[in-house]
This record gives sequence, C-alpha cells and structure tokens, in this order.
Amino acid sequence: MAGNVNIRNILGFIIVALVVALTVMILRNFKGFDGDEILERLPDNVDLAMSRIQYTETQDGVPQWTLQADSAMHSFSQGTTDIQNILMVFYDQGELGDVTLTADSGKFFSDPQVVHVQGNVVVRSPKGYSFYTDSLVFTSADRIIRTEDDVRLLSGAADIRGTGLLLHVDTRQISILRAVTAVIQEEGA
Repeated sequence: MAGNVNIRNILGFIIVALVVALTVMILRNFKGFDGDEILERLPDNVDLAMSRIQYTETQDGVPQWTLQADSAMHSFSQGTTDIQNILMVFYDQGELGDVTLTADSGKFFSDPQVVHVQGNVVVRSPKGYSFYTDSLVFTSADRIIRTEDDVRLLSGAADIRGTGLLLHVDTRQISILRAVTAVIQEEGA
C-alpha cells in the first residue's frame, strides 16, 4: 500500500507539473486581444465597416432597387454610409427592363433615402441605351436620377452630349438640361 501511495503522489506531482508548465507556456505566448486595436483602424466618424454589402428597397414585398458595394463604412451619428465599387439595379415591374448603374464610390443617406455616386458613372438599360457622367444623385422618394455634370448619352446611332440630366426611373424619360449637341449616324454608315 505504501508503494501505491508513492506512485499516486508521483503521478499527481507529474500532472500538476505538466498543468503548471502548460499554463506558463500559454501565458508567455498569449498576445492578449485588445479591442482598441481594431477600433483604432476605423476613422473617428465611422461606427461600422462592412465588405460586400447588398441593400434592397422593397415596397409591398416587391423589390424596387438594390444597391451592392464592395465596401461600406457607416456613421450612425451622420446617418450616412460611404460606399465603394457600386452596382445599383432599378427594377422594372413591366416591359421596360431593369436599369443598372455602376460607379467608383458614393454615399448612401438613410433618411431620406438618397444615393450620391461619383467616378466613372455609367447607367445602362437592357435596350442598349447608356449614359456616362462624373457624378449623379438618386432620390428614392421620387425615383429620379439627376446630375448637373456633363453627360454623354449613347443610343443606337445617336451620340448626345450636354450638361445636366434628369432620368425618371419608372418611365425611363430622360431630359438633358443644357448645351445639348447630337450626332446621329446613318444606319450602316
């Protein structure tokens, strides 16, 4: 019996020694998580940063438009979200087809829902119409896309240029506001 007690004591001592050694190694190599490290990487006015976002506006369960972006930084106090590499789709519930918008960057305002975009802005319809500009604004309440910048509208054989534009998303009615010039190619030319 005395032999069993000695073996138990030795095994107990070895187990305690291994636990202590393991604890020392963990504590020595553990680099504690400091939440401030992550928060310091965000700008002061940013409360939330996300990547690959998608926001869909619906009305009575029917999608009206979708905004996708590679990255977004949201400020709750300002009610704005800075977005990068943007794709928007304006859904058509009829025969006109969906209109797409792409841009390099922008800002989404949540109340009222307004999207400002800039940089390589392109708007395309499925019927082959497209226009190009430096920046524009989409207002969800009236579903109008507008810009005061120079625009270029390509439609089949027509190349129309001007300054300022209004596009009614629902009817696809486009108005170029000022300094309009147009070049229309003959078919087959």
